[in-house]
Amino acid sequence: PWGFLASSLNETAFCIIHNEGLIRKIYLPKLVFPLTKVLINLTTFLLSMVAMFILLGPLGARPSWPMLLLPVVVGLFFLFVFGMGMILAIANTFFRDCGHLVAVFLQAWYFVTPIIYEISIMPEQTRARFWLNPAYPFIRLFQTIIRDGAWPDLATLVAATGLALVSLGVGYVVFKSHEDKLVFRL
Repeated sequence: PWGFLASSLNETAFCIIHNEGLIRKIYLPKLVFPLTKVLINLTTFLLSMVAMFILLGPLGARPSWPMLLLPVVVGLFFLFVFGMGMILAIANTFFRDCGHLVAVFLQAWYFVTPIIYEISIMPEQTRARFWLNPAYPFIRLFQTIIRDGAWPDLATLVAATGLALVSLGVGYVVFKSHEDKLVFRL
């Protein structure tokens, strides 16, 4: 999941600038550019998950009922990433150095997200701070369903749904409010 998030955000940050020639020549809905970048990365992510499940079979991993929730989690994660991607596409078009900072920010964000370490190793008083990380509920959902083979708790699912909808809503409003000015900023 982190690869999908990082690749999508890196690519959407530059998608408007890289398609400057096309945007100046013909009219296209500009929302197509970040959407295609996120969809391409989603396809790669889904194919990687299929490969992972094929490799896990011989290692003794078995499918579980909670995996039926996986398409919902992937859909929520897609909405979250797409919303953030729209914001980054606009931000980098108006402030060109923003795109270069995305890679640095993603590197730091990776280490504050419990992906390679378990949250249980952290002191009890710091565990609540992970909920301030917008990627945490999504990563936790994937870990609970795939690694633990358990149903995720409702609080995590509600938090992920809320973050996905807020990200998509804010991203759409930001993108649409600045869409007509993009040509003048290229």
